[in-house]
Amino acid sequence: MTTSSPRPANRRAARIAFFALPVLAGALALAWSLRPGGDARSSADALYTVKKGDLRISVVESGTLKATKSVDIVSELEGQSVVLHLVPEGTHVEEGELIAELDASNLEERATQQHISHEKARASWVEAKENFEIQKNQCESDIKEVELKVVFAETDLKKYVEGDEPKAMNEATSAIMLAEEELKRAKDKRDWSEKLSVKGYVTRTELEADDLQVKKRVVDLDSARQEKDLLEKYEHPKQRKKLTSDLEEAKKELERVQRKARAELARAEANLNAQKATYDLEESRLKKLETQLGKAKIYAPASGMVVYASTSRGRFDRDERPVEEGASVRERQLLVSLPDMSSMTALTKIHESSLSKVRRGMPAFVTVDAMKDGRFEGKVAKVAMLPDSQSTWLNPDLKVYSAEIVIPGNEGVLRPGMSCSVEVVGGELHDVLQMPLQAAHPRGSRTFCYVDSAGRAQLREIQVGDHNSRMVHVVAGLTEGERVYLYVPKDAPELPKAPAAEAAPPDPAVQAGPPSDPGDGERRGRGRRGGGSPGGGPGGGGGPVESSDPGGPPRGGGR
Repeated sequence: MTTSSPRPANRRAARIAFFALPVLAGALALAWSLRPGGDARSSADALYTVKKGDLRISVVESGTLKATKSVDIVSELEGQSVVLHLVPEGTHVEEGELIAELDASNLEERATQQHISHEKARASWVEAKENFEIQKNQCESDIKEVELKVVFAETDLKKYVEGDEPKAMNEATSAIMLAEEELKRAKDKRDWSEKLSVKGYVTRTELEADDLQVKKRVVDLDSARQEKDLLEKYEHPKQRKKLTSDLEEAKKELERVQRKARAELARAEANLNAQKATYDLEESRLKKLETQLGKAKIYAPASGMVVYASTSRGRFDRDERPVEEGASVRERQLLVSLPDMSSMTALTKIHESSLSKVRRGMPAFVTVDAMKDGRFEGKVAKVAMLPDSQSTWLNPDLKVYSAEIVIPGNEGVLRPGMSCSVEVVGGELHDVLQMPLQAAHPRGSRTFCYVDSAGRAQLREIQVGDHNSRMVHVVAGLTEGERVYLYVPKDAPELPKAPAAEAAPPDPAVQAGPPSDPGDGERRGRGRRGGGSPGGGPGGGGGPVESSDPGGPPRGGGR
């Protein structure tokens, strides 16, 4: 049985303690300054002898280690899902080994329903495909049938014009010729019968029969001539028009059948395409669900050590519940990482006042807090172009830029998540006059310091140059051997007020102080850049500065 996680209460307690510690520290500092004899500081603590020496120009910030190359594993299941199984953090896994398993019971049910929809869509698509083929064959048959009608109509018209009509006219002409010949013969016979009748060889009855035969042949001739006239005037034109009309009607019917066939085919094809599209859609949905089911079990794409996302993101990324068994995760949420331990990168944040001193390719030194001799060389690999938006969580006015320092050749001693101090070396000044950064007091574009003159504090304007987190180069205004106060002495001359136009922008030379807690960049911005005296001293959280090793910050960045 899994118990509820106490982490939300721990986080609230951590945040309360985080905000309460600076208040408590300020109260203690105030009590220390108001104690009896609180202003009676020793000369060694209060004064610093200005001298020449080598000054390393560097920017020191706190940071966190991470692997330079890392394989991030995210949840690829749609929506929310619950982590059923997760290998313990720090476990070394081989490629192909199961890392995590997400709850996919809802996906399994959806996949079953989708499989049913997929089969129905497939049946509808097959039916539409067969109907399309049937309709296509039917349309082809209808078109061929009507095309034959057109051919037959053309043949009938041609046959009549070139055959039947001339034949009928020839028969009518022949009938007239025969009738004329028969009439001529009938007349010759009658004339001969009349001559014989005069001589008494033919009876009157035979003569009348021959005369009747002549009349009959005259009627036959008239009938043949009328028949030819009817053919020429009525029958042939009528038959031509009828056959021509039949041909035209067959052609129109062919056009109608073709149009109808195209419409039927288009309808059948549209239905086929619609059913095919539906089938493809259902198939893609089924494949997507099957793919999603396959992504419920997450296997290692490469060998490496398992690091939970809640660990790799840092202590202040608490908007989401830590990755653990039983936790709900969303799609594309980072679950675990498999870092490549052969090369490490230090992640840090550079304040805008020091941004001009940090460039890609610069050498850097990374000091690991958890190691006694944990000082490693590296190079600046990346400096962000835009300020870090997450830093506004603690201070909306804080502008810091993310930077990455690559540390090559890790032999397993460095681990992701280790706290470290990053020193980016921008150059080195040789044999220059220098003093502690906290002894300088900026007023607009001018800088002042308090110089010890026969035991009395004298206010003097000086010119300063480059600096690191502890020391600043004195260009003019002081000489070697003079002693300066590390704080504003009691009964000292008052510092001049900066002009209104120059009061807003702080002087980077005296604004940067010693780096703070390496655990978080935002906390660094609040503690060091949020207020107080520049560079330390009373009221600024600083203390006495040793005169030895002025060329660079102490190990760990003075934390």
